[in-house]
Amino acid sequence: MQSTIISMLAIAGAVSAAPLEGRDVAWVDGLELQSWNNTLTPSWAGQVVVDYQPYLKVASGCVPFPVVTKDGKVGSGLAPTGSMSSECDSSIGQVYARSGWLENGSWGIMYCWYFPKNQNKDQFLLAPEGHRHDFQNVIIYFAKDDDDFAHNPPVGVAYSSAVDGTYTKFKPGSVNGPVFQDNTHLYVKYDRLSEDPKLHVVSPTSEAGGQQPIVQWAAFTDAARRSISTADFGADVTVPFIDAHFQRNLEAGFDSGFYA
Repeated sequence: MQSTIISMLAIAGAVSAAPLEGRDVAWVDGLELQSWNNTLTPSWAGQVVVDYQPYLKVASGCVPFPVVTKDGKVGSGLAPTGSMSSECDSSIGQVYARSGWLENGSWGIMYCWYFPKNQNKDQFLLAPEGHRHDFQNVIIYFAKDDDDFAHNPPVGVAYSSAVDGTYTKFKPGSVNGPVFQDNTHLYVKYDRLSEDPKLHVVSPTSEAGGQQPIVQWAAFTDAARRSISTADFGADVTVPFIDAHFQRNLEAGFDSGFYA
C-alpha cells in the first residue's frame, strides 16, 4: 500500500443542447481545462483510494476530462454532434474519488469520470442522440467493521447504468464480473450499449486501460466544491459524488448478496 499521498477530487455530468448557465457558475471551454495533479488527503482513506484506483479502458466515445478547476471554473461540455469522439479523443483526464460508510457498516469508494458528451453513434445522415456532459462511476465495497483493506479484498462492485442513480452489481469472482490487477486496481470499460438507448456506460472488463490523476472529494478546494455542487448540467444529469447525491448512490449500489 502506498505510504505517501498528496491531495484530492472533482467531477461532473450531462445535458442536452447548449451549456446551461447555472447559479453563479463560471462556465468555460472544458477542453482547455488543466487536470489537477493527484490530490488526496494524508489519511488511511486517501491511501486506500490510491491503492484501488481503477484502470479505465475507453472502447468508444470520449476519453475522460477534468470538469472543474481549483478556482471553481466548470467545463461547458460538448454538443452530441460529429463522431462519438470528435473533439474529445485526447486528454490527460481526471478521476474523482469519494469514500464513505453505509448504514450497514460497510465502507465504499466511488470513482467517477466526467466525459464532455455522450452520444449513441457517429453523425452521418441522421443526427445522433445523446447529451452534453456525462458522469460515470463505479463503487468498490469492503466488508463491514474491517479496516484492514490491504489484506481483505472487496466484497462487491457496482457500475453506474444508463439511468442516473441505478447500478449493475457484481461479486468478485462472478461470471463476467469485476477483474482486479493484483487484487486491488479494478479494470473498467467505457463503451456504448448494444441496446437502446445505445449510450455509453461503464462495465466490467479483463482489458487493462489507463489511469488519470486522481482527486479526492475531501481534498477539493472550497471553490471547486461549491461550483460542482451548484452547476446545472441538465435535468437528467447529476454529479454522483456531491453531498446531494453521494450517500444515496452509495446505498443504491450495495447488494446484500455481496455477503452471501
